[in-house]
Amino acid sequence: TNRFAYGFQRAVTAPFQIPLQAMQGTAYGPPLIGTLGGVLRGTFRTIGDVVGGSFDMAAAAAPYAKYAAFI
Repeated sequence: TNRFAYGFQRAVTAPFQIPLQAMQGTAYGPPLIGTLGGVLRGTFRTIGDVVGGSFDMAAAAAPYAKYAAFI
C-alpha cells in the first residue's frame, strides 16, 4: 500500500537528513552555530523519520496480520 511505501521511504532516507540539515544550517545561519544547529536538527529529524516510518509501516501491515495464522 501507499502508506507502507511512504513509511519505508521515510525510514530509509532518514540518515540523509543530517548532512542536508547541516548544509542548510551552514548556508542560512551563522558560520559555526548554523552548522551545529543543522546537525542537531538533522539528528532529531532522523530519529523522528525512523520512528515515524516504522509506525507507518506497522500501521499499513496491521490489517493483514490476522492472516498470518494461515501461513
